[in-house]
Amino acid sequence: MTEHKKMLEAAEEAAKAVQDPELRKIAFQEIVKNELQKNLSGNHPANPAAPATVVTTPKPPRAKPQSTGGRAKGARETVKHLDISPDENGLPAWSAMTQDWKKFCWILEAAKLKGVDGLTAPEITYLIYQIFRENYKSALMANLKKKIRGGFVRTTKIDVDGRKIAVWQILSGGSKAINQPVEVAESK
Repeated sequence: MTEHKKMLEAAEEAAKAVQDPELRKIAFQEIVKNELQKNLSGNHPANPAAPATVVTTPKPPRAKPQSTGGRAKGARETVKHLDISPDENGLPAWSAMTQDWKKFCWILEAAKLKGVDGLTAPEITYLIYQIFRENYKSALMANLKKKIRGGFVRTTKIDVDGRKIAVWQILSGGSKAINQPVEVAESK
């Protein structure tokens, strides 16, 4: 207990240098807080009677930047209500899709056939889970970036409720790739 008493006396002595009573009170509180933190972390000062006289004020938290576009967090209502079947008419069997990127293209093509041209990464994973009960993380959509140069997919921004969000769209190369027979598609 005497250690705390010495610390309080030292803090009081150090705070006397401040003229304004309100600032002196704040300085005293900050000095005591700093000394207590030093004691808790095990960094005891060499001379407990000589506390630090530097008073720091905490910085206010930074405001998060407001973006006008970017990623959507969940699935849009129109996407949630898409009636996509595992044996979608005009598409090959889901089981024939042996690579992740082809599965993503399959979902993009199925949505396009239903009138939704462009899906966000969370919407693609949402639909795959809802239809096939397969779990994919939205981060796996980065694999589609490799297929942009080949003309399979592209990214674009669409306006949803006054916000611009990034979506994936399937291109004719992607449609051809998922509709090719397995042995021909695998040889490329």
